[in-house]
Amino acid sequence: MIPKIKEILQVFNQNNIKYCVLRNYAFLLNQGDLGTDLDISVDDSNWNNAEEILLNQGFNKSSKNFSLKHQGFWKYFPENKKTFSFDLQKGGIYWNDIVYLKMNQILSGIENKYFFPILSVNDSYLHYLCHSILGKRFFKHKYKEELVSLSQEDLNFSYIKSNLAQIFNKKIALFLLKNVQEGTFEKIERRMKFLASYYAFKDFKRAWTFTKLSARWFFSRKYCPLRKVPLLNLLMPSKPLISLIGPDGSGKSTMTEGLVSILKNNGYPVNLIYVGRGKKNIIPIKKIGNIYKGVEKKKKVGKNLKKIIYSLSSPIYTLDLLIRYLFIVLPKRKRFIVVTDRYCSDILLMKHVPFFLKRFFLSFFPKPSLTFYLYNDPNTLYNRKRDQSPEELSRQMGLFEQLSNNFEANNVKTDNKELNLNAIVTKTLSFLNK
Repeated sequence: MIPKIKEILQVFNQNNIKYCVLRNYAFLLNQGDLGTDLDISVDDSNWNNAEEILLNQGFNKSSKNFSLKHQGFWKYFPENKKTFSFDLQKGGIYWNDIVYLKMNQILSGIENKYFFPILSVNDSYLHYLCHSILGKRFFKHKYKEELVSLSQEDLNFSYIKSNLAQIFNKKIALFLLKNVQEGTFEKIERRMKFLASYYAFKDFKRAWTFTKLSARWFFSRKYCPLRKVPLLNLLMPSKPLISLIGPDGSGKSTMTEGLVSILKNNGYPVNLIYVGRGKKNIIPIKKIGNIYKGVEKKKKVGKNLKKIIYSLSSPIYTLDLLIRYLFIVLPKRKRFIVVTDRYCSDILLMKHVPFFLKRFFLSFFPKPSLTFYLYNDPNTLYNRKRDQSPEELSRQMGLFEQLSNNFEANNVKTDNKELNLNAIVTKTLSFLNK
């Protein structure tokens, strides 16, 4: 992963992109742990070129968030099971689309001490201070260390004080410099809410920019705060439902567990739920079924009678799945991306029930946001898991193939665990970031 990141910065250099790496770049110098992203400011004149380079290097453009001055570009690295993103800021350094360090100012003092440009010591001081106050609302330990270390450098405090006065005001500038020099960061932290508010509403232009951004944030599907309010969150659009379906032995459990693990490790709020027949039922349908099967073993049941019995019992099985969706899956979708091992599609597998009736029951359930249909040839599936005969597995696959078209599923032939999981993860991440 790191060689690829270094390569992209070298391509930026070769194409004369005016940019600056802002912070957390120690891993590029083999001096720290690999992060999840790299923050870069890019000059307006080179923005399109930088975007083209990242796309040509296999990175994907992240979905637009409420900020108009930030754009992420991400890529999944299977060998690390991690995503990495370049977080670009257009023409300066911003908090909530309000600039506090302009690009011409950054470029005039830029340092080229490594194979990539970084902020001058004066601008680094301003950045760590403002980023902690505005972006974080607290001082990370490493940012405190950076500020203390920078304070020992030959800083131009006149330049720093002048910029802080423009960002806030003269009185606040003196307050901030005094407490950083004395190491009393807690005094600044106690006033951070006030400082952020003052910054956002210092003048009409800032207030208008902040108001527009806040409106985009409030009405966005992803960030809307109503998601956290009981009852009101029921009115909010649900988060994605990702389902893996397929016959027995196709690797659904392995793939769902792998997918959920990788999503969690990459910071996605995700929940795994089993939604299939035979396990975790609300209605005790398995016990009822076992009673009938016991009777069936003792007494031969005619084909027509069997069809009637199964058809009459099928609504109970469907009701169980529907209750599980409404009271387990749907509430989880208000807070989490839900990944399901199987889905209501198991309704199709019911034997002795007319197909039109199964399709009718299936219509009560919403289509998943993203579906993967896992399959292989029946004999291979049988060798993996001998619960079902090759003939039964073939029957299941025929039904799933019909459903696959209806769900617009991504078909995955499970013949290589690592490659299959990588394909599923990559497709899922593309969907979540579109």
